[in-house]
Amino acid sequence: MAERVSPNRGSILVVDDDRAVLQSCENILTDEGHEVQTAGHGMAALDLLKRTCFDLALVDLKMPGMNGLEMLEAARRIKPDLVVIIFTAYATIETAVEAIKLGAFNYVTKPFTALELVATVEKGLMRADLARQSVRRREESAAGPDNIVWQSSVMEATLNTLRKVAQSDANVLITGESGTGKELAARFVHFASKRANQPFVAVDCAAIPDNLLESELFGYEKGAFTGADHKKRGLLELADGGTLLLDEIGEMSMNLQARLLRVLQERVFRRLGAEKVTSVNIRLISSTNRDLLARVRQERFRSDLLFRLNVVNVQMPPLRARQGDVAVLCRHFLDLHARNLGGPEIRLSPEAAEAMEQYRWPGNVRELQNILERAVVLNEGGIISVADLPDFIFDAVELHEQAAPHTAYKAVRSAWIDGQGRQYFSELLARHNGNVSSAAREAQISRKSFYQLMKKFNLEPRRKALES
Repeated sequence: MAERVSPNRGSILVVDDDRAVLQSCENILTDEGHEVQTAGHGMAALDLLKRTCFDLALVDLKMPGMNGLEMLEAARRIKPDLVVIIFTAYATIETAVEAIKLGAFNYVTKPFTALELVATVEKGLMRADLARQSVRRREESAAGPDNIVWQSSVMEATLNTLRKVAQSDANVLITGESGTGKELAARFVHFASKRANQPFVAVDCAAIPDNLLESELFGYEKGAFTGADHKKRGLLELADGGTLLLDEIGEMSMNLQARLLRVLQERVFRRLGAEKVTSVNIRLISSTNRDLLARVRQERFRSDLLFRLNVVNVQMPPLRARQGDVAVLCRHFLDLHARNLGGPEIRLSPEAAEAMEQYRWPGNVRELQNILERAVVLNEGGIISVADLPDFIFDAVELHEQAAPHTAYKAVRSAWIDGQGRQYFSELLARHNGNVSSAAREAQISRKSFYQLMKKFNLEPRRKALES
């Protein structure tokens, strides 16, 4: 029989120097279906908080060493949204007010009954759930259509498909080159669906070793393997009611593929080391930049799993196919960087804008975003020139306009070949008062090469005395 997953189940940390209290809380709360870990003092609890994600903490007020209020302050520095309930045998208005001022949700007076403990914990978990919903709403806003920047017809057609897909619970396979926005598309589907108020959980199958990916997905029982000193819910369970994104699913091992197939077929799974199965209700979205049919032929991907995953296929177009989108993406990311830095508006020079338009973007939108971030860091003055862009862009494009005088030599070589070289080097020398070493550094070429070009354009330094 499948285990029912309660919406109010939580991961709870209990901190008390009284072992009898720890054991009593663990028994009561475990019987209610919660996952419970215990600590006998504040430092041990803080160590657990750094390694494990808890929904709620029950903390004794009077403990040797670090007391409950000190523990509360330290815990909220590690996890600001942690719901904390204080245990106290010394219930006074003063201690309650002080605890709540420091961020405690509530307090429980010792001795307490099981009903009192369960009721207070349930209220605390409701508060934690409201906080998670607030985070989801922020994610929905961040992942909504306003954050997908486009003007091309090919991208408009892709978004129309995603909108239609969102209205069903069908499994979706999102394909496309690296950097095309596959995870953003998956978020778009989730937040446009009826599951929008439920969890969205994403896991990168390529980033987690295979032996760890199994425990991350399915979770495990205490004692399931060496080092499993507590029960842990897996990502499947955390995504219950919502959407699970398996990014780079083509990297998943054949063994895990078989286990995932059973989840899709039967909607149940078994934690590592568990006897009972757990039911789960998820919408699965997968993404990959691999050719999964080719991997099926290579016997590296299960054909039956591919059929289950590929109910609806959405292919994200590469940036080079999105005519007109480079300019609007540049504007979007530059505005974003300006807001984050709290500085003035940042713009591309005409030459830099032309180079960005002509480049083929093998890394797609992710590459464009990274290059602009680099350019903003290097830029001074609010106008990104060709000198702020990587040289490899100019190995693939040809600028047709005259380049700005402050531009590095490599960036303007196509322009000075057409007659602008002499003016460029003449003005460069003038700015540096004839100092060839200083001018060569700005041009990003060697002193020897600079002298050769001066000879080619019949130029002489104005202040030879400055040269070493």
